Amino acid sequence: MLVDINQNIISTGYNSVASRIPHCNPESPCPGAFDKSGDTSRCIARHAEDVAIAKCKDIYSIRTVYVTDSPCLACVRRLLDTSCTRIVFEKKYTDQSGAVLWESRGLAWSHVDTCMEVLRIPRELSI
Repeated sequence: MLVDINQNIISTGYNSVASRIPHCNPESPCPGAFDKSGDTSRCIARHAEDVAIAKCKDIYSIRTVYVTDSPCLACVRRLLDTSCTRIVFEKKYTDQSGAVLWESRGLAWSHVDTCMEVLRIPRELSI
C-alpha cells in the first residue's frame, strides 16, 4: 500500500502475474516456483510494490510504503525512483540486499508487528 504525506492511500497492489499469464499454483507452478527463497530470477510474478507503483497516478506523492514482506532489491530500486522515504514491513525478506541499498540512502526501513496497528485500522476492517 502506498500512502502520501497525510497517510491517504494513493495506490495498492498485490503479488500477481500479467493478465495474459496463468497464476503460479501447485497444479501449474511457474519456472521459479521451487527455486531457493529470495531468488526471483525465474519467477514470472510481479511483486505488490511493483504493481502498486505501476498503478500510482503520481509517484512523486508517495511518502510511505506498507508491505507484508520487506521489499526485494528490484522493488527497492523501483521505489528509489519515487519520492518514498519510508518502508514499513511485517516480515524480513530472505535477501536483505534491498535493505542495505535503501538504508545506504539514509531512508527509513521499519519493522513492525503489524502494519494495521501503524495505520490505526480497526481490526474488524483488516483482512
